Amino acid sequence: MRNGDGSVKGRLIAGLMVMFLLLGSTPLSAGQVTDDREYLKAILQFIDDNYYQDIEIEKLDTKTVQTIFSGLDPYTRFYTHDEAAEFMDYVSGDYQGIGVILLERDKKVIVKQVMEQSPAALGGILPGDRIMKVDDVDVTYATIEKVAELVRGETGTEVIVELLRGDQRLIYKIERSEIIMNPVYSDIREEIAYIYIESFNANTQEFLEKELNKAAEKNINYIILDLRENSGGSVQQAVAAARYFVPRGLITRLDFGAEDLADIYYGSYLDTSPYNLVVLVDEGTASAAEILAGAVQDSGAGVLIGSQTFGKARVQDFMALLSPQAFYKYRERYAINSVDPRKLPQHEWEVLSDEDLLGWVKMTTGIYYTPKGRNIDGQGLKPDTEVLAKEIPGVWLQGIPPLAQIEKPVLNSINNEVETAENILLLAGYELDEPDTLLDVLTFEAIKKFQADKGLYPYGVLDFSTQKELNRTLSNLQVELDPVYARAVEWLQIK
Repeated sequence: MRNGDGSVKGRLIAGLMVMFLLLGSTPLSAGQVTDDREYLKAILQFIDDNYYQDIEIEKLDTKTVQTIFSGLDPYTRFYTHDEAAEFMDYVSGDYQGIGVILLERDKKVIVKQVMEQSPAALGGILPGDRIMKVDDVDVTYATIEKVAELVRGETGTEVIVELLRGDQRLIYKIERSEIIMNPVYSDIREEIAYIYIESFNANTQEFLEKELNKAAEKNINYIILDLRENSGGSVQQAVAAARYFVPRGLITRLDFGAEDLADIYYGSYLDTSPYNLVVLVDEGTASAAEILAGAVQDSGAGVLIGSQTFGKARVQDFMALLSPQAFYKYRERYAINSVDPRKLPQHEWEVLSDEDLLGWVKMTTGIYYTPKGRNIDGQGLKPDTEVLAKEIPGVWLQGIPPLAQIEKPVLNSINNEVETAENILLLAGYELDEPDTLLDVLTFEAIKKFQADKGLYPYGVLDFSTQKELNRTLSNLQVELDPVYARAVEWLQIK
């Protein structure tokens, strides 16, 4: 999304500074190109100045800017303005909207989740609400992408959302605001704090610290840190996370290809590691997540349990590229033969418009090493204890939260807790369709059967006694169906 100043450049000013990223590869997309030899020559010079190792220019396909960058490695790619804005939303961990996560089911767009303290939550929108109209646009049969586009917008602007809740039509006027994405999930399980980090966006350290403080309040120092399927993000955020666990010493070293750019060393300042720590890893653990996992393993702050990690040790910068017109204009004005806006005087690049930029590039500029000097690129980290996970299609077992025991949903209730209960019942072997927020007849019968099996009164209401028993079932399933997590619990108990 575009920021309040109306330009992608304003949203992406960080791209003109040094931003070290470690992310998985994403598809190449088309964009404006040029056949001008002088401009392409400048592009090649830009690559030569910044890429992390020597390249053979003649092997690069110079027909388009996109193929030039895609010819470097699988992680370097060109972004259009809109693609760049979307990418930076992910990295920055925030966007502008009302704070709902949408779900498309049977050609209906339904609110799956409402973020805490968001405009949607404060306005009264609930999980299970079906979106029928946004402002004056009928979205009864629109795609989820179209609805999301209409709901999003600049902070301070208002959107009118018409919803269907059961047989009621409700209209809400919501003022959009900045939505902060929390990539950290935590659950206190008896004497163990389970913490899952989904990615390393700009908010990771803040939310991780909150979860660690919750553990400290309960005097818990047994931590299971789950980095499975974490594809990376910001180097700085991964380092900040490592500083909570890794004792004094090196966390990682960044080695750059440019001759004028010195290596960067990131260290920890803890006298000793305060936790008994297990880190869960798999083949989806990549990039910045491997910085944290590698530092834990090399420093002895904890053990890695799971399967071999992805193996991506390449560091990327996210940088803007001048358009051909801007390139010629500034070359004539300053005799600067470069497409890199950072070469311009500061007062010039501060006022660049979208038209001055061809797009943005995420380029590999260096590699990182673990504290013991290991280059894991293409190899990954070997866990201290290898355990293969069970495949549960479509379900992230550890991400199912315990039932809150605040409300007692009944037949035809629409409630987020219903979906949680259905996930637990489904994993426990009860007959259900795809989990959703509606307590329909099938769910009602499954609850009755579960209550009878557990010696509870079988009347189909999701009461507090039933929720407590479902939570106990969930805890057992998390160990029984996730052998990686089960081995971590076992290791901590042995420790």
